[in-house]
Amino acid sequence: MKKGLLTESLVLPKRTLIPDRPVSLAQVIMKKATRGVCARLSMGRIGVLVVCLWATAATSEAEQFGDFTYTINNAPDTNTVTIIRYTGFLDSVAIPPTINGKSVTHIGDDAFCDLPTPLRSVTIPDSVTSIGVEAFANCTGLSNVTIPASVTSIGSRAFYECTSLTSVTMTNGVIFIGHSAFANCTSLSNVTLPDSVTSIGDSAFNYCTNLTSVTIPDSVTSIGSYAFYYCTSLTSVTIPDSVTSIGDGAFLECHGLTSVTIGNSITSIGNDAFRICTGLISLNFKGNAPGLGSSVFSGCDNATVYYLLGTMGWTNPWGGRPTVLLDLDGDLDGDGLSNSQELQLGTDPQNPDSDGDGAKDGLEVRRGTDPLDPESKPVLAMPWLNLLLE
Repeated sequence: MKKGLLTESLVLPKRTLIPDRPVSLAQVIMKKATRGVCARLSMGRIGVLVVCLWATAATSEAEQFGDFTYTINNAPDTNTVTIIRYTGFLDSVAIPPTINGKSVTHIGDDAFCDLPTPLRSVTIPDSVTSIGVEAFANCTGLSNVTIPASVTSIGSRAFYECTSLTSVTMTNGVIFIGHSAFANCTSLSNVTLPDSVTSIGDSAFNYCTNLTSVTIPDSVTSIGSYAFYYCTSLTSVTIPDSVTSIGDGAFLECHGLTSVTIGNSITSIGNDAFRICTGLISLNFKGNAPGLGSSVFSGCDNATVYYLLGTMGWTNPWGGRPTVLLDLDGDLDGDGLSNSQELQLGTDPQNPDSDGDGAKDGLEVRRGTDPLDPESKPVLAMPWLNLLLE
């Protein structure tokens, strides 16, 4: 270890792919000081004394308002404040929109991380514009959160390992979702990203093993590396025409993924992007063949690549997978949906029953059920009626 440096372990499971980061002794102390604790490092009596004095100095500019420790922001934003720590013991917290007449615009790094009383609910006011690094990390009792339209950025690991979080509501405003922002939120079942989001950060939803659906808006231009790594319950995904790049390992080991529709602007797909998606059957491309990294479809032994007439760069095989030219007006699998409709829905154009629930995709669409969800199927009094209705 280098002199004067400590390695501050984030204490993350190995699967998160986030390395330990070296930080200076001063940074470690300052971080602990904002939490109102004295860092007891194995440096002898003098070392502990120095740390305690430093902690006192670090908190001299911080002020207290009820259960919130805050600082006044630097010029020109001196009429705004950042909450740097919640010091109370309530499990339901409403963040105030103002403190002593100044707007609360930032939730600081670690502000609600590792609280002594597990946080179960939080109300974020519409004065807040950013959520800091690890702001709510390890809030394992937090079940849902609404992020107001005023928030434009969600920091790295902001909701990391909030294992009880089942839903996140984001309204138009959020532009950037940071590195591992919702990683290891193992109860999160569905996510709808607002039209304001332009970038999904690396590992943003890494290891959200209960995530079954995600809606990516056509404002997004890039999907970060390992963004949806090991989202094993994800069954289908549509990548809009606005996206130009898919990062390394973006959907690595999404074993439940059966169908992917990729928009017409994709120019590059990173290494291992769909590697070991063992359930993947159809890859539906709307544009020209993009550049491929290594092992993109390795382990996707049942996947077929479908492409459209008039697009370029395709070979057979391509990326190690067989390719099929699609006629948009045709119905390759005879399920009552045109190949064009299959592309839009993300269903398998070569399988009349994409979700294997016993009802053809066309019937499901006409009856208002989801052809990609085996739990969503038409209720028929007599199974043979399926044939008549088709």
